[in-house]
Amino acid sequence: MSNARILTELSVGLTPELQAVVKVASEFSGMKPSQIGRMALVEKMCREGFMQHPAQKLAAPARA
Repeated sequence: MSNARILTELSVGLTPELQAVVKVASEFSGMKPSQIGRMALVEKMCREGFMQHPAQKLAAPARA
């Protein structure tokens, strides 16, 4: 699947209800809607085991 197709399909997936929820979350948190969407997507992909959370990658390895 091409990057252009992924971007197109991701950008059209919001229902009116999701748009309203993201707007409220954005106003409440001060984050941009794109940040909220990216955060939700990363959390879901981590839960499903498709990726490691970026914060875990930044953690320093434990010393023996």
